[in-house]
Amino acid sequence: MNGALSTGVSALKSFSKGIETIGNNIANVNSTAFKRSRVEYAQNFVDTLERSSAASGNGEPNTSSRLQMGGGVQIDAISTNFTQGSFVSTGVSTDLAIDGRGFFNLREFDDAGAAVGTDMFTRSGNFRIDEEGNLVNTDGFRLIGTDDTFINVAYTPKTTEVLESVEIDVKGQVSLLLSDGTTDTTKGVVRLQNFRDPQGLNEQGKGIFTNNNNDSAGLIAAAQIPGDSGLGLIRSKTLELSNVDLTEEFSQMITTQRSFQAGARIITTTDQLLSEAVNLKR
Repeated sequence: MNGALSTGVSALKSFSKGIETIGNNIANVNSTAFKRSRVEYAQNFVDTLERSSAASGNGEPNTSSRLQMGGGVQIDAISTNFTQGSFVSTGVSTDLAIDGRGFFNLREFDDAGAAVGTDMFTRSGNFRIDEEGNLVNTDGFRLIGTDDTFINVAYTPKTTEVLESVEIDVKGQVSLLLSDGTTDTTKGVVRLQNFRDPQGLNEQGKGIFTNNNNDSAGLIAAAQIPGDSGLGLIRSKTLELSNVDLTEEFSQMITTQRSFQAGARIITTTDQLLSEAVNLKR
């Protein structure tokens, strides 16, 4: 009966983590480009009491069957669902969304302009222009272009023209529209990165992912221009929404809650059996 108690405890531990994961998905239903997580469960271990005996070879069946008992449940993996979320139009030219596969490439720089740490990747395209003219995310990390340098849209007038707006087309080309009707296309192209296995990325929060030093996600470095080699296109003045489906999440919550209750019932039932065993002598 101690094994039954352990089984019940494993169920409570595992399904409580499942509820936490579902709760995190629901809490981030309005987070830009948030990707929902899914808990995958697996049998904890198997206790083999007796192995089946081998057949004699004369056509007779096995003389005994195996005796194995499961040892509860455990969390096998918590995977991230990278399916694309829906889009919303914002009207802000620096708001970008990826229609298809790929991630924006971000990099942190110090005051001297030197790169700090490792590259970061995100689907969240709510960028802005900082005081130096760099395209940055809400944390100040700079957006990287196809020339492996950060994109800067600062413009110095040659005569009397002024900068009217910054536009980014579906192929990631950054253009400055000037008051004299001309266009400056020398500011670079937004780079996208693709991975063979995005599940290998490490989530850092705020929609940012990093790749391990051993490239566990399988970086595809050759495909960097939007629309090439299976990469998605850029949608300007648009943001990608969360891919959380509340209907599915609440359904999973009910199922996980009932599973938790069943695990708790295993413990209470086993406790009753142990109580009966202790009281046998009375």
